[in-house]
Amino acid sequence: MFQRLVLVAATAIAAACATGPSARELAAQCNARHQEASQPGVTPAKPALALRPSVEALRDYPASYACVAVFVNERGQVTDARLLETNTPPMGDYFLKLTSQAKYIPGSQNGNPIATRAVISLGID
Repeated sequence: MFQRLVLVAATAIAAACATGPSARELAAQCNARHQEASQPGVTPAKPALALRPSVEALRDYPASYACVAVFVNERGQVTDARLLETNTPPMGDYFLKLTSQAKYIPGSQNGNPIATRAVISLGID
């Protein structure tokens, strides 16, 4: 009986470990991989409002992540956006569009607005 219990527990632990990182973990890893070191006094652009996936995206792209580089000018407008990574191409297209259409607080250097690059990621578990 005890051996059977140990075998069941070991199987459950092995299965849990074999699943790999979650989509949120993959998104965070992508973000860290693609971040560029800023010069002292430089703050990159950031979304004016939190980027939230739609209900449809949550339904259509389970266990998906995407990571986008967004180039934002000193007025907070997106001048370019590039998909860096995704595990689901339609999710990547969706997130690229979402980040491209968002409003941003421009980056700054010593308090003055400047054009910057920001890396933004999203993971849906």
